[in-house]
Amino acid sequence: MLEKADANLVFDVRYKNRNVTFIPAGAMPLAGEMHMNLIATDKVPGKIGKIGGVLPGYQIWLDTKSNPARARVVDKLALPEYAEMMDQIRYLLATAEDFPQRIGENFRRDDCLNPVDVTLSKDPDGFPTNLATWLFHLKRLTDNGRLHLLKGELPSFKKIQELGIIYKGDNHGMSPINGVPQNLIYPVGKEPKQTTEQAVLQG
Repeated sequence: MLEKADANLVFDVRYKNRNVTFIPAGAMPLAGEMHMNLIATDKVPGKIGKIGGVLPGYQIWLDTKSNPARARVVDKLALPEYAEMMDQIRYLLATAEDFPQRIGENFRRDDCLNPVDVTLSKDPDGFPTNLATWLFHLKRLTDNGRLHLLKGELPSFKKIQELGIIYKGDNHGMSPINGVPQNLIYPVGKEPKQTTEQAVLQG
């Protein structure tokens, strides 16, 4: 079990009032910060709207120093520093007329609060649980503002590509181009070669 103090990379999900789809963890939806003042009251059933302020989102912890690398996905509401807020939410849930629905999901059910632990593949090409795939998506989501890097430093995309095959996500059944699947990024010099049949088809 990875502890936060042992992680050399720590990320906050900062996407306001939205979920972030994290592909390396099985396209797991990670809740971002919920700014209650930005939600229309008719979309916040029961008494949940009375909480006010900002509810924290998820965090991702990553230890790239261990072999194999380790990761943990954590709902910050389950952390000790948010215990008082979580108690308030549980009280409101218990006294609400209907079980409130969070945007797109049940509002912080107890089973949502369980951390998800992942041991990354030792195989550099063992996507989607290899380090290259995790770092690729963490950097992409950080660069576009969905994640905020709290601790550590991410390598460049070029350095990440050198670590192994990167799984970009489902290509929705699209045919490969030149025999290379479109949802994979290969290290430079390690791209798969075309078969004779594929070369003939390409003319």
